[in-house]
Amino acid sequence: MRAATVATRQRWVRPVLAALLVVLALGGCRDSDQGSSQPGDAPPPAPPPADLADLPEESLGSPPAMRLAEGLLPPTNRWFSGLVFPEQAQPVFPSPLSFTPTTQGFDVGVPQVTTSAATIMGAAASDIRVESSTSEFLVSRYDDASLTLTLRGSEGADTGDLLDVTLAQGSPVVGLQAHGAMDLTLHARTWREFGTDGQWIATSESGRAWVLTAPAGSIASGGALKVHLDADEGAALVAAPDSRTPEPGDEIATAVAVASTRTTHSTQHGASRTTLDYLTTDGSPTLLTAAPHHGGCADPVGTYPSVRGALQACTATSLEWDAPLVEALDRLDLERLSDTERQELSDQVRTDAAQEREMPADTYFGGKALQREASLMLIAQDLGLDAEATRLRARVGEALRTWAEPLGCESREERCFTFDPLQHLVVGKAVAFGSETANDAHFHLGYFLSAAAMAGADDPVLAQDIAPVIDALAQTLGADTSSTLSPRLRTFDVYWSHSWASGWAPFADGNNQESVSEAVNAWNGLALWARLRGQSDLEERATWMLSMEAHASHTYWTDFDRTDPVYQGFDHTVASLQWGGKRDWATWFSPEPSAMLGILVIPAPPVASRLGGDPARIRDNLEEALAGASDHDVMFGDQLLMYRSLAGPDDAASALTIARGLPDERIDDGNTRSYLMAFVMSNLR
Repeated sequence: MRAATVATRQRWVRPVLAALLVVLALGGCRDSDQGSSQPGDAPPPAPPPADLADLPEESLGSPPAMRLAEGLLPPTNRWFSGLVFPEQAQPVFPSPLSFTPTTQGFDVGVPQVTTSAATIMGAAASDIRVESSTSEFLVSRYDDASLTLTLRGSEGADTGDLLDVTLAQGSPVVGLQAHGAMDLTLHARTWREFGTDGQWIATSESGRAWVLTAPAGSIASGGALKVHLDADEGAALVAAPDSRTPEPGDEIATAVAVASTRTTHSTQHGASRTTLDYLTTDGSPTLLTAAPHHGGCADPVGTYPSVRGALQACTATSLEWDAPLVEALDRLDLERLSDTERQELSDQVRTDAAQEREMPADTYFGGKALQREASLMLIAQDLGLDAEATRLRARVGEALRTWAEPLGCESREERCFTFDPLQHLVVGKAVAFGSETANDAHFHLGYFLSAAAMAGADDPVLAQDIAPVIDALAQTLGADTSSTLSPRLRTFDVYWSHSWASGWAPFADGNNQESVSEAVNAWNGLALWARLRGQSDLEERATWMLSMEAHASHTYWTDFDRTDPVYQGFDHTVASLQWGGKRDWATWFSPEPSAMLGILVIPAPPVASRLGGDPARIRDNLEEALAGASDHDVMFGDQLLMYRSLAGPDDAASALTIARGLPDERIDDGNTRSYLMAFVMSNLR
């Protein structure tokens, strides 16, 4: 997201170590080709982690609330962050359900999806309202795709008057578990007894059927069902698929709540594979839903609506899906350039290398500038322009060493990183776009990881000097298991295979992500840095996220299936802003048509050459984005030229002609004309 959030600043500094020494925990296995260039003399793996208490600390952002049980790390950038941090807890969207806290319990429903010219909307629904004596809640457990909320009375008693509510992405079942005697009232349009003693079926105002399995003795009166749970008794509330009337003993009536989830992944044999296991108390299968990017269910038993298209329901214990494997790349392939093209590009590199471009002090624009200079350095190196490469290497190295001084924030207010002990977040002291609230964390830090990997590949002394702080950035984004430093996979959503950008998600539509291309850039940079550091487990994990995010970007942002009924009435070829409960043709910063596509391309790293997709769709997307400006004299004109070159050699040739004369103001501050021309030339044949 691009909307900055204002937060109260708190500052304190504790004794610090001279270095932040971080090593990442183990991930999956990998035997695929590493791709890209390898450093000739890589530094050794990182040493063991330092004690978190000894790291420099400063809280730049103070969340309005922290509805989180003691001992859990703050879950910023999650689908459920809106439950934890905003002053007023927000609805969340564990598809196919929505969940909304209330002052007396919660509302749960299956959002009804409506499509207009620029928005696909699935606002939080209230099919069933659950009321109890509770008035407050905490997130008491979470993992990759599920969480437990503990509802409690206003006195916050530790025993009795406590109710656990468990939700899981991809599950239409809400689990309820009482810690003490608990009376609940469930409101719907109608209730009637169903199946065995203790089962009831409801019809919501939208006409959807719901099944409640609870202890015997419940009493219905009109649209209200009163349920009593003794200590340690539970109940399960199940939403039926579209147009399904449950029958006693069928897969809906017998569906049980998910207790937790577990993820395994691999990146080999040309595919990135995710397995998401749904663990139930007794190990039995339950009702799960597969989204479009999952590829559907083998034996579907119905569907649920969602803003991303119909979700297929199946009875299973896990979901498993593949995405095309995308290997991290640090440089463009210039081997096939002709002598004439190499000479033209060399002349442009000399011009760009001679310029003293701005190196901003915040982590967004500062990180972009570092990746820009490092990318230009590699082009100069590959063209044999030793003087220019040396000049750029010195500039990038000096800037990285400044940013990576472990104690830099003790003596200056910018170009340094600090650790926020409230949010367990490594963040730049000069904030931008709400970075103090973890907004866009992967976008910002991804640029640093990319630049550090590019500059350090042939400079082991530089790599070793900057490693403590850059390792901490890598841990902030790519930790495998929660540690004292960072929660696992801070921004990455396993179920949806993409990231979330808002740190606190103070929105009724859930969390959101706009620039999926900057997320791809982040995982590419993380994989490159892990490769340089010899951290094979982190490299595999980053490659998995890179592949999955790239696949999701096609499926939901730029190349979605326009024949899917959910897009009927949607008048655009891309959906530039994705939320938990809606999708928009919009950005946080501009109404320009070119912005809607440009923000999904920037910064067009070398790995983008593998993400081209369907040439006809690229041309359709560009036709809408350019709105008749064939000269690309629009916002993000340079990014759209690089995207255009992915449609084929003829398109690349046309893009190169335009790139030569593109006005300087249309070259993004994170780009150079040299990189623009090199990217386009690499797709000429």
